[in-house]
Amino acid sequence: MMQRWWRCTSSQQAKTTLLPALSPGNIEKTMSASVTAVLAHDTRFVRRAAQ
Repeated sequence: MMQRWWRCTSSQQAKTTLLPALSPGNIEKTMSASVTAVLAHDTRFVRRAAQ
């Protein structure tokens, strides 16, 4: 499984750019956190790597 670090930020301005992607239950938690990291994995990496 391929894991990627997309963003790790602590500024309020940078966190504001994440707002459209957050679920309503995570907005307050994210905005009040000292650091926010967004991690993702590509479930199709193996299929794409073969091409």
